[in-house]
Amino acid sequence: MTSNNAKDTDIQGRASPPLLSEKLGIDEPPPTHKDIQCEETRKEALSEWLRSSLVGPDDNGGDDNDDDDGDDSNNSNNEANEYVYEEAVLDDDEDDDSNAKFPGVKVLGHRGALYDAPENTIESFETALDQGAVGVELDVFKLKCGKLAVFHGDGSDALPGGLRSYCNGREGSIVNLTAEEAQELPLKGAAHFCPEDKLEEAQIEMLEDVLEHAKESGHELKIELKGPGTEEPVVELVEKMDLVHQVTFSSFNHTRIDKVRKMRPQVDEDGKHVYKTGALFTEPPEDFVEKAKEVDATEVHLRYDTCTKDRVDAIHDAGLDSMAWCRGPTTMRKDMENFDDVKEEDEHVYALVLQSGVKAMCVNRPDKLASLVEAVTDDDTAETESKR
Repeated sequence: MTSNNAKDTDIQGRASPPLLSEKLGIDEPPPTHKDIQCEETRKEALSEWLRSSLVGPDDNGGDDNDDDDGDDSNNSNNEANEYVYEEAVLDDDEDDDSNAKFPGVKVLGHRGALYDAPENTIESFETALDQGAVGVELDVFKLKCGKLAVFHGDGSDALPGGLRSYCNGREGSIVNLTAEEAQELPLKGAAHFCPEDKLEEAQIEMLEDVLEHAKESGHELKIELKGPGTEEPVVELVEKMDLVHQVTFSSFNHTRIDKVRKMRPQVDEDGKHVYKTGALFTEPPEDFVEKAKEVDATEVHLRYDTCTKDRVDAIHDAGLDSMAWCRGPTTMRKDMENFDDVKEEDEHVYALVLQSGVKAMCVNRPDKLASLVEAVTDDDTAETESKR
């Protein structure tokens, strides 16, 4: 079978668009939408490919000729092509504090479920949880009045919190507003991807209200310290709400999580940090693990298209946890246009990333990711039970 990674050229000699699978270092990628047009059939193929990628062929009772390159290699019913998870992974007695539906993998909603409800709102977070997520990621700014708002906004890390595409063309940054002014803003504009009628009654949330909701539901929170001066007040509010065990503090600006660590260096009886911090990377440098360890982070968060198996292995070898994150919808759509083997953020993209062994994924479509990992888990559980 010809590898989907083969680079072709058109009749004018131009290179074909890059492949996401190739960027992730995958030698034998799954069938693409070009190979299998039926969506349900393709999803089944993705589930089977993901199981085999994560675990490999079952060695129990195999024939010595399983690796032979003869004609039998093309037989879809060949026992050598059957895969199972090790029973230890599915052992009900094994301790597991992740609450994940997929062994070792947490499904997290990026700003909630932003295609179905206004991003960074309690409604969006509830929707993500209903869709199968075990937690959500959100962004926090400190307002002019000192309160903490849950908001992403336009702009770079140097000039964050822009209002224009989020608040009906309003100029300026959220950091220059009070809580009352922020909650009066209309949530309308090109940055929103949920149904328009969902925006009518929506308003910018305050972090305290979001934490109260998390305390009631028990879900995990990845809090990105988006704006300046957020470290101390966010930590103190999380402590006040008694939610330290549910929260990870993260940032692309590693000085912020370094400050969190210096403020709260406590470790538990096992020597693990009580306050979890995540070092976010866009394009990770060669020494990205060392940079994460320099600020004593407990987790490394890689952009989805940089989440290779080698990088994830390096993270885990260093004793750190891992997470892959997807970009916002606008940028993700541009990415999908540039890759030749994927066409939208869906199960195919998630399967390619999950083969790295990453422990969590923060995505814009938690329903699709939850559906994929549930399919893999259900199929494998049934197969394992049949072998007992």
